Amino acid sequence: MIRLATLQDIESLLQLEQACFSYDLLSRDNFRYLLTKAHANILVAVKNDGISGCAILLFRKNSLKARLYSFAVDARYRRQGVASRLLLAAEQCAMTHQCLTLRLETRLDNIPMQQLIAQQGYQKFATIIDYYEDHATALRYEKKLIPHIQID
Repeated sequence: MIRLATLQDIESLLQLEQACFSYDLLSRDNFRYLLTKAHANILVAVKNDGISGCAILLFRKNSLKARLYSFAVDARYRRQGVASRLLLAAEQCAMTHQCLTLRLETRLDNIPMQQLIAQQGYQKFATIIDYYEDHATALRYEKKLIPHIQID
């Protein structure tokens, strides 16, 4: 199941953040701000009563582009479709906010993420040297979102 995160999820989100990332970690205050004041949505994948993954989307006023700011899946739940479902939910969330494009950055050495987004139709459009806190290179991708039309 994928749902919007709440303030009650902060502890689990912090644990996921620490398990998945070594640099550029979000803090408790960052999560609280994203959940209460930012133009953002945090989606969480829930499995076995715990958070198995999260996607953080940022929105700008009067923009048709959303940004997938952070994306993480607990190692115990990788290769089980969690990432694919979470990415699809992020795209749907962006469309709900009237966004026509979803952009993201991923580390040059994050091959699994690059494979996932390539399979889902994302196109690389930039390389950014020294992007991350540890000076790693980022690849920037985007996907044009196509709203699904229901025909009765």
